[in-house]
Amino acid sequence: MSLHDFGSPTATSSPKHKPVKPQNHSNQRRSDIPLRIIVMNCQSIKNKRPELDNLVESIKPDVVIGNESWLHKDIQSSEVFPTGYASYRRDRKNDPHCGVFILVSDKYLSTEPPDLKRDDHYEQLWVKVQVKGTPDLYIGSFYKPPNETDDECLIQLDRTIQSIRQSENANIWLGGDFNLGGIDWDNYALKSKSQNTRQCKQLIDQCQDNYLEQVVQQPTHMTNTSQTILDLFFTNNSSLINKVEVIPGISDHEIVYVESSLRPKKVKKPPRKIYLYNKANIDEIKAKLNNIDIQKNTQHEENKSANSINTIWNDFKNKVLNIMNESIPTKTINNSKRRQPWINKEIKSMIRKRNKLFKRLKQNQNTKVIQKYKDIKHQIQKETRKAYWTYLENIICYDENTESHQKQKKFWNYVRNTKKDNSGVAPLRSEGLLIDDPKQKADLLNKQYHSVFTPENQDEHPPTLNDNYPSMAEIIVTSYGLEKLLKNLDHTKATGPDELPARILKQFASELSPHLAYIFNRSLTWGDVPDDWRHANVIPIFKKGEKYLASNYRPVSLTCICCKLLEHIVVSNILNHLDHFDILVDCQHGFQAKRSCETQLLTLCHELISNLHSGIQTDLVILDFSKAFDKVPHRKLLRKLDNYGIRGNTWNWVSAFLSNRLQQVVLDGEASCQMPVVSGVPQGSVLGPLLFLIFINDLPACVNSKTRLFADDCILYRPIYNNDDILILQNDLYSLASWEKNWGMQFHPEKCNSMSITRSRSPFKSTYTLKGHQLEPVNTAKYLGITLSSNMSWDCHINNISSKANKILGFLKRNLKIKQEHTKSLAYKSLVRSNLEYCSSVWSPHTKTNIKRLEDVQRRAARYVTNRYHNKSSVSSMIDHLNWQSLETRRNISRVTMFYKLTHNLVAINPTIYLTQNTFSRTRSTNSQQYQIFSTRTDYYKYSFFPFTVVLWNSLPNSIIHAPSLDQFKSLVQNHNFC
Repeated sequence: MSLHDFGSPTATSSPKHKPVKPQNHSNQRRSDIPLRIIVMNCQSIKNKRPELDNLVESIKPDVVIGNESWLHKDIQSSEVFPTGYASYRRDRKNDPHCGVFILVSDKYLSTEPPDLKRDDHYEQLWVKVQVKGTPDLYIGSFYKPPNETDDECLIQLDRTIQSIRQSENANIWLGGDFNLGGIDWDNYALKSKSQNTRQCKQLIDQCQDNYLEQVVQQPTHMTNTSQTILDLFFTNNSSLINKVEVIPGISDHEIVYVESSLRPKKVKKPPRKIYLYNKANIDEIKAKLNNIDIQKNTQHEENKSANSINTIWNDFKNKVLNIMNESIPTKTINNSKRRQPWINKEIKSMIRKRNKLFKRLKQNQNTKVIQKYKDIKHQIQKETRKAYWTYLENIICYDENTESHQKQKKFWNYVRNTKKDNSGVAPLRSEGLLIDDPKQKADLLNKQYHSVFTPENQDEHPPTLNDNYPSMAEIIVTSYGLEKLLKNLDHTKATGPDELPARILKQFASELSPHLAYIFNRSLTWGDVPDDWRHANVIPIFKKGEKYLASNYRPVSLTCICCKLLEHIVVSNILNHLDHFDILVDCQHGFQAKRSCETQLLTLCHELISNLHSGIQTDLVILDFSKAFDKVPHRKLLRKLDNYGIRGNTWNWVSAFLSNRLQQVVLDGEASCQMPVVSGVPQGSVLGPLLFLIFINDLPACVNSKTRLFADDCILYRPIYNNDDILILQNDLYSLASWEKNWGMQFHPEKCNSMSITRSRSPFKSTYTLKGHQLEPVNTAKYLGITLSSNMSWDCHINNISSKANKILGFLKRNLKIKQEHTKSLAYKSLVRSNLEYCSSVWSPHTKTNIKRLEDVQRRAARYVTNRYHNKSSVSSMIDHLNWQSLETRRNISRVTMFYKLTHNLVAINPTIYLTQNTFSRTRSTNSQQYQIFSTRTDYYKYSFFPFTVVLWNSLPNSIIHAPSLDQFKSLVQNHNFC
């Protein structure tokens, strides 16, 4: 479908303009193509993605002004709006049948001006677009509900337009559904017998006061008895409007199509070069890689000064890149939009028929033609949606027994891209100005990321450490071991500053491993690293909040893959040394084998519930570090490494790895200036997390109370028997503040909380302070993804996860309207059920209300997967058909599985601390590894992990508990009846 199918225009921009015939833009030069704008009333856009995609493909609008979107905050823009546009929207909270949005092509520089954001509940949205050689363009979207009799909505709109006019001499476009059909726009006067006369007169006055001209002259809403201009387009410079016409819409309103000669400023997006690996000459590459000789000038140690590790690495890297360029074809892509393949011949034929009927309607109103037009619009909508979902099902659906991994990857790519908005980096505010140039934005972001680093005082001596462990052995890299690492690489991993792709490293592991092993060993022996390995390309990812604030973008660092391989080897050796001498504190459960969030939460919650069961109050302080990973001082970290026995070549290598590091932000093909990384463990590295664990390892030793660590997540807690314990806990906070000062870290007191775990009617009252700031006492707090309550009830946590799971299920219903049950079931299990079962062994509920609340989510999911929504359909039969176990059964299985890990030393929890084996005589029918039942008097303790899981474990037969492996245990326990 092209614009020609809509027929000749019958509406002009104003009485001053003559009708302009549609032009064939395919034969025009790019600079001659006009700017295209459409104004559309959607009447719910969330279910009209196929129609919108088809419309955008056929018209290729640069700006879409929409209203009646009917969206809410749980619906991501990426679910409903096509790619290639920067999307701006405003949803009305108290009315689901409202909402406005604006889409601007991402080839133009656009932003939502912060000073035009309104806190009122009226539907208006404004976007600013930069224009070459003329004042900037302000685009507004407005919607007035038909039953809105309050004049305030138009008053607020008038105030916004006046503020734009007063601030600068700007071009103004305003489009939307005003629902004021009683105006004669030829004469800017009221029609006879018009409704809402007061608001109509108010709009006319505002239009004239602000020097705006309304350019739509043809009806946009037609019924069997009337035709009215409801959808309007205003401009303060009609000479820039070349054409206005009304074209078929996707609701009962038609679309206003506008062409303008305005030239917005374009974003320069450089083309990308990609390698065509499927056409590579594999044998030629292997032969050339085998012929690389990087050792010829470095046979003797004395050549170190003349042949530094940087020289050797650059020689190797350049040779590999040259081989790639010689033996692998390339092509340049410009990220052009592809056509929508689900629009088949039948749909195109119906579209042509609809446009002919629409052309007849504009010439002569006829009741039969109107009905035929409405019928074919409905049929097009139905067939377009059917074709879209059929196409999508063929793309993403797969059978795990027959289909390839490639289709599964397509499925997850679709879910990921639909679930999360990725609109790049918006124009950023700096010193009151909005910066939109990619290079300037990159520099501003890099400056923001650099500001969190803490320069180290070189004159300050690190604090004295008491321990002094033996030195670890030197590290030697073998070609065989390195080849195994190379073959296990994820070939989709992004390249770092060296531009060596993971696909080449993995595919030619045998040829590259000897060269890399030589470089790695030289690097370790000489205690030096190449410059590439100390550089990072930073990609900014939007978190939340205002998009114009650089602080709301999270830095994601891309480092060299080869360096990560050597880091992996170094980490493995350091961990062996730390484990051999039992150096890392037992309360740290982050980034270590056999430890996880679940092991941390299990032991912590058992201790809290046990104290609660014994009538003991436990005061708990949840601490928050400010930019913990970025503030680690390098000299003090190296001092701790030496204290723990990491010395010699390894210490020299880590020192070189941390020194002289640089980072730059890469954005839209532009790179910022490089800035030094003066503190912190390197983000995006393999070694960084382990270095942080070593740095924070002595924190528990400075307090008398207990601590729990998961990387930088820290909890300080203590049983409270009297007021002296409160004082001890407060003194521990003073000690932590002192530790923070000595080691260059920084707590964030405003984000730290205190909580008293007790059910006593007269608990000990306590107020804790950190760095002079009184900590906020709370009744609930989130820790490692679990909501802890002061009475250790899981009601709040279950409310949170069930609400989140229902939202995700709603996402699937909106975006996976397909027939194949297997694919929908996979999506439910991976996205919804996984949220319902995260660490469920810790918080598994025992009340019927909470059990039902969770099961109801699965019952809703069963209806979605089987597509059976009739109120008389049996959900139990659906669940049986899908072969789903109840969530309660799955939680029981999860508990005994964790118990199996615990008793077989597969997790870092000492079972003798919590469990006692039974010593009575056993028969063949009894469990030979039974444990003593806990004495309980309260349900919250009875159904906590250890007391309840012992009962479950004792009920298992010998054939299950003696399973030789975890996988076999999981397989056997699936069929066990826990009732």
